Amino acid sequence: GGLVRLVAACTDLRRVTIEGCGALKELRFQSRSLESLSVAHAEALRTVELRCPQLSELSVHTAPLVPRAGGDAKPAPREHEHALARQIAECCPRLARLHFAVPGLADRGLAALLSNTPQGLKALCVTGAVNLTDQAVEAMVGCCPKLELVDLSGCASLTDAALETLAAAYGGRLTHLLMACCPRLTCVGMTNATAQMGGLQLLDVGMSLRQASSAMQQAQQTPRRVPLKRKAPALEVAPKRSRRGGGSCASSDPAEVAGGEAGMALHLPCLQRLSLWGCDGLAGLNLECPSLLDLNLNQCTALEGINMSAKCPSLVALSAAECSQSVLDALSRQCRVLPDTTSL
Repeated sequence: GGLVRLVAACTDLRRVTIEGCGALKELRFQSRSLESLSVAHAEALRTVELRCPQLSELSVHTAPLVPRAGGDAKPAPREHEHALARQIAECCPRLARLHFAVPGLADRGLAALLSNTPQGLKALCVTGAVNLTDQAVEAMVGCCPKLELVDLSGCASLTDAALETLAAAYGGRLTHLLMACCPRLTCVGMTNATAQMGGLQLLDVGMSLRQASSAMQQAQQTPRRVPLKRKAPALEVAPKRSRRGGGSCASSDPAEVAGGEAGMALHLPCLQRLSLWGCDGLAGLNLECPSLLDLNLNQCTALEGINMSAKCPSLVALSAAECSQSVLDALSRQCRVLPDTTSL
């Protein structure tokens, strides 16, 4: 159609972004100059054919702009999504950044997507794929040895085993890790894995470290272990003045703490941004992050000031909406930054 002709005619075109394209069924572009292509809300997309030798960045998002009422919480894998993944692998051999957000994507689809992995791929985002398992992450690190950014947010079936796989494969190479809305992760697993990721600059695990009841509700739509070479000492958490009962980040590790709640220790010298928003299972926090600039603790409702240590001398932005007063006091005292308690 007209868009295809437009892209072909604009010989200096570098970037194309298409949003809200729910009726788009085919993506057939030919361009010698196009470097970045983003397609969002393309729920009808069935065919991808790109003849763009300079294309280095691709984002394909097939979830509808407005979620359907009563839709399946855990969408079943569909054959056309597997076909899309295979087509992208075949026609995009030089990608450096790839974002594939297809709700029904499962292990087989990810294998197809990475079947012809570009040698220069540095950033991989596979988000909202609730069917993806820890075994898929093992296969992913085998296909993508040079990743510096990994975003698996919304892949709600992933467990600490996926974290351990990432840590063992990438270690200090990884600079950005985003695993928000992965409620099967635990505080102990996060502590142990990040101990091997000394190069992290951004870490987002918002809505992942949940209380047992919250995690069960969040993971209702979904249902795995690799030994770490080195374990970081887990944070001991003092008994909590009861504000709400029991469960939190469930773990079989000996570091499990009083009241069934766990603490997390992050000693990351390069970390600049940390998001723990909505982690209502986080009962204790030990931060030694001298480069940290931005910390988000919004809705960390289980956290208490007595169980908190923050050695972050560079901190300039601090969000702590719905945190206890003891946490606000501890943050103000230790970080010398006034917390923003505005609810979003």
